[in-house]
Amino acid sequence: GVRQSGERYFLVLATTLRRLIFGLMPFWGEGPGEIRYTSIAFPPVRLARALLPVLRGRPRPWMSERGYLSRGVDDIAITTRDPLVIDGEFVQPEPNIPVLLRSDREAVFVRC
Repeated sequence: GVRQSGERYFLVLATTLRRLIFGLMPFWGEGPGEIRYTSIAFPPVRLARALLPVLRGRPRPWMSERGYLSRGVDDIAITTRDPLVIDGEFVQPEPNIPVLLRSDREAVFVRC
């Protein structure tokens, strides 16, 4: 229900996992959605001071006003000309066609 158009981002991270590698949990926001989403606006403000709080999912009060956002969502639509990394692979999206990430879909991965 929130649209963030026209903004530039240093980082956008989205996952359905509860914890990442090494127990990192860079998600802290409200929202009932199954997709955990964190973004950092470009250019990042006070990145060195924000790095540890972001990685631990414990933001400082000043961070939301300076472009650090995290929440739970049910779906995300990303429109970009830049490549995205999805499950470790680079994907080049079509111009002006959003890449949709939805929590009501299931993806099956094959391991070799």
